[in-house]
Amino acid sequence: MRRFALLSLAALLSACGREQTPIPPATTSAANAPAYATAYLQAVDREGNPVPGMIPIATRQANAFDPPLVLGQPTGPDGSSTLRFPKEEHLYLRAWDNDLNWFPNNFYEVLPGNSDRISNLAITMVPAAAFQARLLHPTGEPVVRENVGLMMFHPTKGPWWPSEADTGDDGAVRFPHVPAGQYTLKIKVESGPRIDLPTVALPPGETVDLGWVMLQ
Repeated sequence: MRRFALLSLAALLSACGREQTPIPPATTSAANAPAYATAYLQAVDREGNPVPGMIPIATRQANAFDPPLVLGQPTGPDGSSTLRFPKEEHLYLRAWDNDLNWFPNNFYEVLPGNSDRISNLAITMVPAAAFQARLLHPTGEPVVRENVGLMMFHPTKGPWWPSEADTGDDGAVRFPHVPAGQYTLKIKVESGPRIDLPTVALPPGETVDLGWVMLQ
């Protein structure tokens, strides 16, 4: 038995981590997980074309704040690969791009006690979005050369994608690889000021300029 869950482009799934940070190696123990199943996945774009080089992963949470439990080999020229995973775990299967140029738009929720083989799992990969802004302190001065923490909040799932970047001399900051969709953005600089920006739309493959943003 398996359960499939699909998020629309307005609420894209993403595996979370710092900006441009590869997934850490998975660790498994044969003693703790003696029974395995195999999933056969294919990574495709929105037009159904294969996407090579994507890594199949299994995590215990849909938003993947925890490291992946297991990883498969990168998808081949036809977008296909396999993933062995502990069959008695409640897991979420999808694909991942270490370069953050693509984000998965759906996942498969697998309940404990599945069959030994799960076939025809299509994972739709969507181009990353980007956004930029110029940050101002509450006094109106640019936020110069400060670290900026970002948390993207999914409208129903809560905290979804964390990242960080640094401002320049003019207060400009850019986040070049984030999941597309519509989110609340929580921005905080290391000196303390912050702001929440609700319902920010980030189209796939595009850069959104938020303009001047005054922190609170």
